[in-house]
Amino acid sequence: MEQEEQKDFALFLSEKIRGKSMNPKKLAELSGIPEAHIEALVAGKFEVLPPAPYLRGYLIRLGGVLDFNGEEWWTYLKEEGMLMGSGAEDLLPVNRFAKKKIPKFIWIIVVLVIGGVYFGIRSAAILGTPTLIVTTPNATSATSTINQFSFQGQVQDANSVTLNGESVPIDANGYFSKLILLEPGLNSVEVAAKKFLGREVRAVYQIVYEPPLASSSTEQEKDKEETPEDSL
Repeated sequence: MEQEEQKDFALFLSEKIRGKSMNPKKLAELSGIPEAHIEALVAGKFEVLPPAPYLRGYLIRLGGVLDFNGEEWWTYLKEEGMLMGSGAEDLLPVNRFAKKKIPKFIWIIVVLVIGGVYFGIRSAAILGTPTLIVTTPNATSATSTINQFSFQGQVQDANSVTLNGESVPIDANGYFSKLILLEPGLNSVEVAAKKFLGREVRAVYQIVYEPPLASSSTEQEKDKEETPEDSL
């Protein structure tokens, strides 16, 4: 039955070609279908033809040249199971020059790798210990004769600086400065530099405030101001 149906289509195609006063060679030129494939269709040799998607295109193009509905013939042949190798897996060849879509998981891996490399390079700056340099005072202990002292320094890779728990502004180059008030005697100043996700460094400085003593000249002036009655 299958061979008879194929011969029916072959006969139908042969009649259409003769009706247009054509031959396989001329029809190949007009339709763009290889002459050998047209000859196979005329002979009913479906088994030597390309996969089903190609054959569908052939029938549509032949219908356009020979004035018949190629889509109807395609449906008929397909439903009758006469197309060799037709099915869900029967696909057109892959174009090796076509741009291939990169799977999503590949992008995720690339992002993770780049992030890992960046974190590895910047880990010291992100999680490491900041550098604290105090320029004034230039030693861990100092003496002052006035009740104000300008505490100054510089930090590197630090997000915050505090003096005795109070936040101190840092400029773009890491410099900081704060004027502190001293009490007579020993004053302890704790400076701390901290990274947001990293560590903290602390240092304690001791500043002794020694108010100046009254001078002897001042005492002499007071003596001169005494009245003669006071000297009696």
